[in-house]
Amino acid sequence: MPSDDTSQADGAQPAPSAKVRYPILEPIGERTVSLTVNERFGILHNIFKHQYFATYKAIADRYGWDVANEIAGGITTEATPMLADAYRRKFNLTGAGAALVSQVVQTEFQGEGSDVAVLHEDEESAELEILCGFGSALQGEKYRGTPITDGLCGAGCRVWMQDIAQSISPDMTAEREQWMVDGAPRCRYRIWHNGSGG
Repeated sequence: MPSDDTSQADGAQPAPSAKVRYPILEPIGERTVSLTVNERFGILHNIFKHQYFATYKAIADRYGWDVANEIAGGITTEATPMLADAYRRKFNLTGAGAALVSQVVQTEFQGEGSDVAVLHEDEESAELEILCGFGSALQGEKYRGTPITDGLCGAGCRVWMQDIAQSISPDMTAEREQWMVDGAPRCRYRIWHNGSGG
């Protein structure tokens, strides 16, 4: 006669009663290694960075760097139309105009594990510097000279920031004034309303 025992097999975990949301900030499974949120975030950027470069190198090996850069830039462009409004609602960003562009950019780069320093921010203009993990990687020995800068830092960052600015206001401009790949300690961006003279 079949057993009516519905207990889990040794080592198996019961399915959570509520839908799991990712990333999982409060682990529910039994484990023999426990990392704090800080420790998990600390290694996440390196995993993300390795996957980024490895993926685009694999694409380039098969189809060439022009295709790899086109794909990288296209993926960034795809998320732009919804990003400013999504971040504004999720993180209660209160800025307007150039200040909102600055706050969206700060949110994105902090989420990627980079550091942002705001030099100036108001509705008419903003200026900020970014200590970017990817820019740092491209300065380092392992990834220096990797020809993905058009997709990563061009369409993926410089053009992306301009697109974010224009998604907030069509008369807004965002311009990169210094670049870590050129040896600068941080990337510097300036944002302004076209009528304000920058």
